[in-house]
Amino acid sequence: QRKSEQRFRTLADNISQMVWIVDKNGKPVWVNKRWHDYTGLNVEQLQDGRRSDIHPDYTHVTESFQEAVKNGTEWEEVYPIRNRKGEYHWFLTRAVPIYNEYGDITYWFGTNTDISEQRKIEEELLESRQRLQGIFDNAAVGIVEVNHDDIFIEVNRRICSMLGYSREELIGKPVYDITAPEDLAHAQEVNNRIHTGEIDMIDYEKRYIRKDGSRLWVHVSLSAVRDYAGKHLRTVRTIEDISERKKAQEVANRSETILKQAGTMANLVAWRIDFINGANQDDNPLEWSEQVYLIFGYQPGSVNVDND
Repeated sequence: QRKSEQRFRTLADNISQMVWIVDKNGKPVWVNKRWHDYTGLNVEQLQDGRRSDIHPDYTHVTESFQEAVKNGTEWEEVYPIRNRKGEYHWFLTRAVPIYNEYGDITYWFGTNTDISEQRKIEEELLESRQRLQGIFDNAAVGIVEVNHDDIFIEVNRRICSMLGYSREELIGKPVYDITAPEDLAHAQEVNNRIHTGEIDMIDYEKRYIRKDGSRLWVHVSLSAVRDYAGKHLRTVRTIEDISERKKAQEVANRSETILKQAGTMANLVAWRIDFINGANQDDNPLEWSEQVYLIFGYQPGSVNVDND
């Protein structure tokens, strides 16, 4: 038994973890070399109550462990421990009860594993996620994620404002439920091409139906997210409101149509050439209205119009 104990101590003194043993009441009876080297405390000092010197939240740690001792259950906590330089590192602490041949708890065997680097990485990842979430929520354009079934799984504030829905109302709703019927077939075709892997990115224009029933013209950019095997998982979409641009375009188209009709009825023709921009004659080609072609007996656009 003495040789076994010696082998155990030798092994425990040469591992990277801090190892300790307390009796059935939680009183320290042994610590390994790693524990002593890190904290600078020996068993006698720990028995004298010096544990509070290295735990900033000593009361909580003690109460938590005593609850495990009382119930005879395994114990696990994450908390900082101060080293002999006064620096705090984060440790994952685990303890299990040791039973004698009669089934009674005689000791508790515990380990402290330094997880400071892991904790630092987790904090950096959390900070990065929070920063990305801030960008996502406050973007000037709508940003959404849809799953493989084209159902909203995440939306930002801008798209909610554009469509008049709350986040809760959009999450779980199929994209097609708010797609204008006249654009539904094209939207399904585009999404199928994304799903099958034919394309990974595409952008196009479509109309959404707002909560109040009105139409919203948008420019949608789709980007596929796939697994390592290329299987489609979800699609990220950025959505820009182009309603004002569409209105201006419609007004311009109507004006152009009216001018063409007026020119045809009055048999008026128009041509244009810019002499200011460009150094050479051919820098700015001549432009004819449709009526110019017609009075010369050509179909509009059927012959090449050049400056000569």
